[in-house]
Order: sequence, then C-alpha cells, then structure tokens
Amino acid sequence: MADRIIREGGTKESSRLNYGCKLAISRNPTSNERERLLSFYHRQLNEGASEKMAWTMVANVLLNLDEAITKE
Repeated sequence: MADRIIREGGTKESSRLNYGCKLAISRNPTSNERERLLSFYHRQLNEGASEKMAWTMVANVLLNLDEAITKE
C-alpha cells in the first residue's frame, strides 16, 4: 500500500495521506486525523525511517482502524 501511496498519491504529503485514507477507509481524513497521521509520519522520518517505510507505518495504522477491519 505504501508503494501505491507514493506512486499514485501525488507529490504532497497531504495528498498522499488523502489517497491512503481513500484506499483504506474510503474517505478523506478529518482535520484531527490528518494532523495526527502527518505528525506520526514525520516522527517516523525523524527516527531514521525511509520515506517508503514511514508511509508503510502510516498505511499500517490506517489498515488497523476499526473502519478498515471487517468484523463478523
């Protein structure tokens, strides 16, 4: 999913985040979600993760949201 976010999500972080949210939960993030997810993304970069790894971590968060998990 991180590859798709980087490849198809545009060049800006906010557009990539929007794209990732649409892939995972079929909607754009709220302003609070956007702020928190971009902060998490920057924290990953600051800790030494590559851009791809940072987006992988964001994708992991998105895919673990209750909205993204199908429950029976």
